[in-house]
Amino acid sequence: MTLRVSSGQLMCPSYAGCAGTVRFDEGPTRELRLEGFLQSGTNTVFVKEPKPFIAALTKAKHVTIGKPMLGAGTPRFEFAVAGLDWAD
Repeated sequence: MTLRVSSGQLMCPSYAGCAGTVRFDEGPTRELRLEGFLQSGTNTVFVKEPKPFIAALTKAKHVTIGKPMLGAGTPRFEFAVAGLDWAD
């Protein structure tokens, strides 16, 4: 599972990983462990443990991800995920 921004830097060192937050629907906000890879640049991070994330995502209608960005604070990325086809 990947989070990529078109501009800005997510800053997630490959040697240490990083964290953000995730909230599914109206549930509690939880920590989201992320990792970066040198080849991906600073605009891409990957969910460290994707299976539990995807399991919760497939049951949700809405997901909000917060991730600190260099010089931009911690923006929240909101996605409507209801009705997505999870068959593949």
